[in-house]
Amino acid sequence: METIRGTKVTLRPASESDLDLLTGWFSDPPIYEWWGGSPVRREVVAEKYIGRRRPAVESLIIEAEGQPVGYIQCHQGFQEYHDVGEGGMDMFVAPHARRRGFGRDAAVTLVRHLLTERGWSRVTVDPAKDNSRALRFWRECGFEYERDIESSGPAELLSVVR
Repeated sequence: METIRGTKVTLRPASESDLDLLTGWFSDPPIYEWWGGSPVRREVVAEKYIGRRRPAVESLIIEAEGQPVGYIQCHQGFQEYHDVGEGGMDMFVAPHARRRGFGRDAAVTLVRHLLTERGWSRVTVDPAKDNSRALRFWRECGFEYERDIESSGPAELLSVVR
């Protein structure tokens, strides 16, 4: 995936050189609390989050003001509730960069790219039911409730449709 520019952020493909950064983030309790519940080992970060699963999963670093501030990914073909031309996304903003509009800009920028440039017809997210901050955030980004699902626990399936 190419670099994508938003209003406040740039989304660039994650690479091997981001392994230390991502390992640090996935070892931070405010991050891993909602990404599996425990620190993610370096080997797992390398396997899953630096771009080794392309093209099925596109891993991107969110940058603002020239600095990395978060992680966002999009994926197709993993969920039974996705038809052809649909997929999902996940993201986090590092604690030091929260509440500055970077997350919203990253989410809206990637959704716009997937719907207009990639031709997707539907983009989903599946935040945990007890993650009220994430549920509120995704709704504020234009996602709408579809139904309850089981992910790695009770979750809500939200989507944006073209």
